[in-house]
Amino acid sequence: MSAGHLRGEFGLAYGESPYRYLMARRIERAMALLRRGALRLTEVCFAVGSSSLGTFSTRLTELVGVLPSTYRRHATRARARWRRASRNR
Repeated sequence: MSAGHLRGEFGLAYGESPYRYLMARRIERAMALLRRGALRLTEVCFAVGSSSLGTFSTRLTELVGVLPSTYRRHATRARARWRRASRNR
C-alpha cells in the first residue's frame, strides 16, 4: 500500500490525516500529564514524543487555546477546588 493510499484510507476511517490524529492524541496525553502536575513542562513535551518544546507549546496552544503553563495552572486550581468541595460534603 502506498503512503498516499494509506493516508486516504486513514482519512476516510478517522476523518483526519494520520499526522493530525497523532498530534491530537499527543496533546490529549500531554493535557493529562499537565493536570497531574508531577512532571515539568519539558518532561511532558518529551514524554509525548515531541522533540521541540517550542513546537509542542505552539501546537498545544493552537488546539487548547491556552499556553501549557496556563492550562496546568487552571487544572491545578480546579483540582484543588474539587478536593475542598469533596471534603465539605
